[in-house]
Amino acid sequence: MQYRLLECTSAACLQGRCEWRGKVLTCPTTHRMTVYEAGRHWSDAASPRRVKLTRQQKKYCGELAAQRVKPVRVRNALRVQFGLQGESVPRLLSIQNFVHYYSKTQLGCNDDHDEVVKIVREMAYQDGADDFRPITFTDFKTPDGLLHVGDGSDEEPFVAGITTRALL
Repeated sequence: MQYRLLECTSAACLQGRCEWRGKVLTCPTTHRMTVYEAGRHWSDAASPRRVKLTRQQKKYCGELAAQRVKPVRVRNALRVQFGLQGESVPRLLSIQNFVHYYSKTQLGCNDDHDEVVKIVREMAYQDGADDFRPITFTDFKTPDGLLHVGDGSDEEPFVAGITTRALL
């Protein structure tokens, strides 16, 4: 059995020491869980809900993400654009998650393979190079004589190494 002990992290209970405790027992073979509780919460009030991005805010964040604006600046722009103050401003983590997800799914910012291949080929071994200059190598070369770097699939695994002549 695996034990996990829990304690209250509710924002409503922050004023005093909350008596509530929890324990989760998990069986590693059957993945069956049992939850036990002890004590009462210091406050009966529910924790405040996190502010979520509205559709208009998501659209505006998407426009800024298309311009490659950093999430911190997106958050500040949201504050100005929609007149948000204090607790009504979405958390930075929410905006970061949205911007990165939007960039990967809508803008195609999810593939650096071409840049990595370019770097690996530029740093290939050359005769007479400095002993401490980084050099790259792969398992074989293409018919053109360039280093072959796979795409990471099962058929073409990504294989590349880096070292210096001094380490060889």
